[in-house]
Amino acid sequence: DVLVYGDSEASHSLRVNKEGRIQVPYVGTLAVSGMSIEALKSRLTSEFSKVYTGIRTGNTKIDVNLGEVRSIQVIITGEVMRPGTYSVPSVATAYNALYNAGGPTALGNLREIKVFRNGNLLSVLDVYEFMQTGKLSGNVTLQDQDVVQITPYTKRVHVSGEVKRELYFDLKEEESFDDILAYAGGFTDKAYKSRLQVVRLTDKEKKVVDL
Repeated sequence: DVLVYGDSEASHSLRVNKEGRIQVPYVGTLAVSGMSIEALKSRLTSEFSKVYTGIRTGNTKIDVNLGEVRSIQVIITGEVMRPGTYSVPSVATAYNALYNAGGPTALGNLREIKVFRNGNLLSVLDVYEFMQTGKLSGNVTLQDQDVVQITPYTKRVHVSGEVKRELYFDLKEEESFDDILAYAGGFTDKAYKSRLQVVRLTDKEKKVVDL
């Protein structure tokens, strides 16, 4: 619902069609799929300012409210706790869908969570990026019949000793010890940094390497 109030008053009840568009009186068709409420409000304010002159002077305001939210079907597959087809709101993101599926299993690769649309790779999510920086890169708003896939991990390292997080970490091919240390939260105050040991399992034997 779009409410215009102030010097000019109007109310418009708009429905998003299957293509993710709305038909706005006096403005035309706008694509709103994946757009936040704040972004839509800003866009409508800009468009309606061409119709209602009071918007430019501040005497007329616009408010946007989300009414009934339709459901869509998305498929969660791979290394998730409860794989299957889920009914989620049309405003749900990839992370929302994964939460519904119980999250990844212990074998899931947290660095490359893939979202497919119409058989094509749409985006890739990196949980570590979110944990380290708070950025939700790749966390797209889903559409009907999208597929969210978690593959098994490919490179995993265990960090133990005087670090703040003694855990297993999934690594990308280009990442180094500095990256692992950052994911582990850095050294504790008791850490002896002059000698670090790497235990590596090869096809024939176990190797111990000093850093």
